[in-house]
Amino acid sequence: MAELEKVRAKFKELDVNGDGVLSYEEIEDLLSKLNAGLSENDLQQLFCEIDHNHNGVVEIDEFLDYLASGKTAGPGDAPQGSPSATAVREEWKQAVLDGHNELRALHGAAPLGWSDECYLEAKMQADKCQAAGKMMHGHSPGFNHGQNIFWCSRPGSSAQRAAQSWYSEIDRPGYNFSNLDYQKGTGHFTALIWKNTTHVGMATSEDGCYIVANYFPAGNIIGRFAQNVAPPLDPSRPRPTRGSAPARR
Repeated sequence: MAELEKVRAKFKELDVNGDGVLSYEEIEDLLSKLNAGLSENDLQQLFCEIDHNHNGVVEIDEFLDYLASGKTAGPGDAPQGSPSATAVREEWKQAVLDGHNELRALHGAAPLGWSDECYLEAKMQADKCQAAGKMMHGHSPGFNHGQNIFWCSRPGSSAQRAAQSWYSEIDRPGYNFSNLDYQKGTGHFTALIWKNTTHVGMATSEDGCYIVANYFPAGNIIGRFAQNVAPPLDPSRPRPTRGSAPARR
């Protein structure tokens, strides 16, 4: 009973705005401390698993379940309808390209172009993530596409925010440029700046909480990191900060 009260007290301490639930921002530091070495995308996946009813916040019962038994998420509602590349807004395409190409330029990688094929595969996978209630990879035809996935607790996250979350793996957990190879927890970062990749298509799930980017040709190929992953051109330049302006598609 004493342990239960301690957990409830911790929940109340984390609930900074006093609304009786925990947002991702309120619980992120605790998850990071309890799971040292996880990237932001790993922490997002963990939050998805704790948020059992998929309402974008962690309630007290979910918090207790997580600390007591590691209870994971169940499936969500399956989206309806079929995706169409013709419905993609031009401002979304531009936001995706700007969000990627500004970061790629820091490493001397050429800008990406938009791909409708990548978009359609990314859209189907984003909706599949929504239906499953978790971040999961798929829809990579012939394994020719690379793929990054981003999750947010509330709809409306921006293309820039997703790209910068993937890029942040350069610092957390950190990429060692003296060992140009695949390194655990940094695959989203290396996929984003991979020099040989030429095109991207990025889409959100119907509920707006999952963002998936497909890349062509795929990066993160063992034996080719030295040719495709370059350190920052200016190591003294401050890292980009997280984007927040909504530009959802």
